[in-house]
Amino acid sequence: MSTESETSGGTLVFQPLPGIGDVIWHLPHLCAIAGITRGERVTLLTKARSHAKDLLAGTHYIRDVLYLAPDVGRFRGRHRGPLGGWRLGADLRQHRFETAWILHG
Repeated sequence: MSTESETSGGTLVFQPLPGIGDVIWHLPHLCAIAGITRGERVTLLTKARSHAKDLLAGTHYIRDVLYLAPDVGRFRGRHRGPLGGWRLGADLRQHRFETAWILHG
């Protein structure tokens, strides 16, 4: 697990699509964004179903992977619904990201 000093600041890339293929599809984009970022590393925010932590372990351009709160049974995750964006913002505030990219149409 990363310490706060390793994950504070920097660039966040939000890739909200759920699958492993979506992470693979976006690899060139993640690498390109990291290439123009201070430190040449980014933090990825995505869904746990993507298995991004496992897929991207050892890559030089991913600093950390954060997951959106999952849906559990019939309950929606805390980052969904009318207040989900507010809760996500509050959860991300501790990381003090300087820049954010959203890889979604």
